[in-house]
Amino acid sequence: MRTRLIAATVLAALGAPGAAYAGCAATVGLAPPPAGLQPGETWRAEMLVKQHGVRPLPAAEPTLTIVNDETGERKTFAARKTDTVGVYRADVVFPSTGPWRYEAYDGFVAKDGSWNCAQTHTFSAITIGGEGAATPPPAQPAQAAPSPAADDGMSGALAVALAVAIVALGLGAAVLLGRRRQPDAAPHA
Repeated sequence: MRTRLIAATVLAALGAPGAAYAGCAATVGLAPPPAGLQPGETWRAEMLVKQHGVRPLPAAEPTLTIVNDETGERKTFAARKTDTVGVYRADVVFPSTGPWRYEAYDGFVAKDGSWNCAQTHTFSAITIGGEGAATPPPAQPAQAAPSPAADDGMSGALAVALAVAIVALGLGAAVLLGRRRQPDAAPHA
């Protein structure tokens, strides 16, 4: 009985971090700026933030950062909640012409600071102003979705889950072998 209690305690301790981390990933849906956008004009960017790409996050605190590819200039804009759960809006203004890329920080952090799952999601560069104005990158052929390890950091959660499963199997085998090796109590005369 004592062996089972120890095994259960060890499994619970090992499984808790894996279970907590398994829910620690968000995706951000974001359309590019409209064609023809000029410096000084406002791009009303709407970001859809979802946990695991499924459940809209009602309490995220995302931001949108623009980065000039030529000068390195960076500007960050806070996004605010909209009436739609998981949708946040940032009013973005590009200060000059040229190639700009943008990054969405999903803001997936506990209010009390007890955990931080936030990630920065990057998007292709666009050209602001000039003759082409807000030229999005050329259309790419459809590709298979990236693997979780490349996109949302889930490879760590999978490794933890595998480690927990291996430990559980090992402890289970040890308990079973321990039960078989105990000699039967001799009958009292």
